[in-house]
Amino acid sequence: MPRAMLVPAILMLAACAAQTPVPAGPLPLPPEEVIPAPATGALIEGAAYDVVSIDGQLVPDGFGAGFTIRDGRLEGNDGCNALSGPVVQTERTLRIGPLVGTLMACPALVMDRAAGLARALAEVDGARHGPGATVALTRAGRDRVVVQQQRP
Repeated sequence: MPRAMLVPAILMLAACAAQTPVPAGPLPLPPEEVIPAPATGALIEGAAYDVVSIDGQLVPDGFGAGFTIRDGRLEGNDGCNALSGPVVQTERTLRIGPLVGTLMACPALVMDRAAGLARALAEVDGARHGPGATVALTRAGRDRVVVQQQRP
């Protein structure tokens, strides 16, 4: 084949090759890790619970924080003040609050722990059963508050 015909033949052959379209704009990112939905229906209507830990910190004996779920409401004590608010449980979520409470004065450490409990409860979005009669109230799969069901 003469050289003069070789270059046009190569160009024609290259034009017939399959072309992969290049997407416009940025390439799509892989999906984020999906956290499985927590088990719900974990808080039992009419059951009373004692707070065991808040954000991974065990509460001291005698702290006195706990609550009962009755008629879709949480009623209890944060270790210093009485508190109350709605509880909504669905197949995939658990929401607590907004909570309201009394305004008694307590020692600073007790008030700080009570405020931490109120913040953690307000951020709860799910729950899962733990060992024994414990329930972990979670936010995005992370334990915020762990409670122990009181014996009847």
